[in-house]
Amino acid sequence: MVHPLTDSTTMLTKYQIDHYEDFGFLALRGLLSQEEIEEIRAASSSVIRQMRGTVEPQADASQSIPPWLE
Repeated sequence: MVHPLTDSTTMLTKYQIDHYEDFGFLALRGLLSQEEIEEIRAASSSVIRQMRGTVEPQADASQSIPPWLE
């Protein structure tokens, strides 16, 4: 079986592969443009508002859009 992070099409470094295997995630800076990030944030905010049934976030409710997108 070919490891999914080490097949011939993978462009990850050994450090990245080791990090993923140790921690279960990678930070791929520069993967998305700032425009793409803003689009994802706007869509995330829209979903949160729809799920809460409100237009604006409730002051006493916790809201988080993880800062995984830079």
